[in-house]
Amino acid sequence: MGIVKNIRIGRKANRAGIQSLADLDRIMDQALWGEKSYTGVNVSGDTAMNFSAVFCAVQLISQTVASLPLFIYKRVGENGKKRFPNHPLHKILHNTPNPEMTSFSFRESLQGHLCLWGNAYSQIIRNGLGQARELWPINPDTVKVEREGGRIVYKYREGTGEVKLPADKVLHIPALGFDGRVGYSVINKARQSIGLGLATEEFGARFFGNGSNSATVLEHPGHFNEKSGAPDRLRKQWTENYGGLSNAHKPIILEEGMKIEKLTIPPDDAQFLQTRKFQVEEIARWFNLPPHKLKDLDRATFNNIEELQIEFVMDCIRPWLVRWEQVLNWKLLDNDPNVFVEFNIEGLLRGNIAARSEAYNVMRTNGIINANEWRSLENMNPQKGEQGDIYLVPLNMQDASKINEIKPVASNPFEGNDDEEEGGEEEGDEEKKSLDGAKLITRLLERGISKRAAASIQSRRRVASRYKPLFELATRQILEKERKGVMTIAKKAFGERDVTDFSKKLFDWYEKNKPTIRKAFAGIVTSYANDIKPIAMEEVGATEVDTNRLETYVNEYVDKVSNRYAASSRGQLVSVARKAIEAERDPIEAVEARIADWETKRPDKVSNREIVNGECAFAQFVYFESGFETRWVTMGKSCPYCDSLNGMVISRGGCFLSAGTAWEPEGATHGPMVISTNIMHPAAHGGCDCSVMAG
Repeated sequence: MGIVKNIRIGRKANRAGIQSLADLDRIMDQALWGEKSYTGVNVSGDTAMNFSAVFCAVQLISQTVASLPLFIYKRVGENGKKRFPNHPLHKILHNTPNPEMTSFSFRESLQGHLCLWGNAYSQIIRNGLGQARELWPINPDTVKVEREGGRIVYKYREGTGEVKLPADKVLHIPALGFDGRVGYSVINKARQSIGLGLATEEFGARFFGNGSNSATVLEHPGHFNEKSGAPDRLRKQWTENYGGLSNAHKPIILEEGMKIEKLTIPPDDAQFLQTRKFQVEEIARWFNLPPHKLKDLDRATFNNIEELQIEFVMDCIRPWLVRWEQVLNWKLLDNDPNVFVEFNIEGLLRGNIAARSEAYNVMRTNGIINANEWRSLENMNPQKGEQGDIYLVPLNMQDASKINEIKPVASNPFEGNDDEEEGGEEEGDEEKKSLDGAKLITRLLERGISKRAAASIQSRRRVASRYKPLFELATRQILEKERKGVMTIAKKAFGERDVTDFSKKLFDWYEKNKPTIRKAFAGIVTSYANDIKPIAMEEVGATEVDTNRLETYVNEYVDKVSNRYAASSRGQLVSVARKAIEAERDPIEAVEARIADWETKRPDKVSNREIVNGECAFAQFVYFESGFETRWVTMGKSCPYCDSLNGMVISRGGCFLSAGTAWEPEGATHGPMVISTNIMHPAAHGGCDCSVMAG
């Protein structure tokens, strides 16, 4: 009986189901080693931690909760809050809950108790004012939660005695439980899963410990006398000489006609490896973890790992944090409505630098955060002065209730005739075109542009001038096919002067011929991008740019060029036909006149637009890939519209002007320009000759 030989079995023991000393031995074994699973392996909180998947799960959850910043906040106004580091509880929760533990080790221990036993208990030591002064963890395996006189009390063993504490002196965080008061123990619920995992580990260890051999039968032709002890001696000698890995390859010597027969069960037949793998997934389910967090990466890929991390935070960690916060507010702050405890989980939800910058930029440009709040999220010190506290608001945002106050515009003054995407030249265009070489550098330096950025713009403009005739040639090639196809459609559709039928057939024709348009531009755009890239890289000091990402971007950009050309053609042709019918003129003649006008003017207009677009777009790609922003730079004597954008800076994901904006800056003489698509970079309108630099 050992340690229980002096324990008397009385009425209390009988009430517990103890009828004999054997029953008492069984109960003591359960208390010390845990209950047996069907595999025969005892499972308790301690033995479960011998299973690597359980240890990894408990360690991961506990360390994650312990490592998160935990602050006390004070409410400001109706929805605001600010940190409250002077609150007496701040030191206990954020630094040292008691003289022997840090905040990390304290929270790590309690979260470990929650994961294994389903309950975390701490004794609250209060000062004379009733405020928490110290928090001391209590072993959850010894705690009983009872109700006495209508009040909850906590009893636990300490040494040889029992301690009883009222509820206001115990910080109790329960996990999921039937009564909401005491949580379920995951170890008890998952006993069979953990037991199977431990059993497979033991099986593997014993299998390899025996030299990867299963049971061996020694067959002797004679008959052993059991009383002589010969079988035991033979078994012992065999184990010593041939058992274990160290004896696995020794030659076996048999005497007296003995034979060997092995009773083998290959691990594959017992699905040994599959069982071990499945048990890792099973433990992940019990702890509500994505399998990749237990180092099972079968379903984790480069594309989904960020989503899996978010799933881990939202489905596993966040519910634990809410339990902590609510109990801490309840027991330590008496549910004070003006003060509360909160974990900061932003760090766990961080994406890569590009994704974060995109999100911050959207919030910054929409007035959600200021520069200092952005810097704080990236763990940087605030800017000096008041500039960092300023909130920006897009100038093009309008009160929805005042939408009817925006002046309607019959046509865009920059669009040229009938929705042409390249408009007439603004005042100063001749001066802008004459700016090259030293004149361009001088003008940019006068505008406060750095020498490095000015040299980059000058070099990019030289490259652009070489590509202008190539874009003109591509446009002429497209126009040759366009004339024939469009006139055939016009002659068929306008027999009944039906603009709707013309528009539909025109749409189908351009969709069918879009690959031809794309092919005309693709090679030129790709070569243009590759020539602009090294100039922009030198401007920002970049040593390399991901060629695969650039190739993807260029392909998408070629699609935009093709779509822009087709959309402009359709819009102009439908517009001139409709106006001709309204004026009771021949729509076929109107369409033919527009195409004739294209053949004279459009190659120049398209090329002017595309060399500006391309120069800025490909330089901007390098800026964003290298972690820089993009700054709008006006050239020559610019128009009031572009002057309003000069110096504006955006990050990846932002835009200088949003679709739907009624753009009418101070000094504009043509009324508002209605923006149809987001303006990510110059050109902003027909005839626009602006550029960009790294912000």
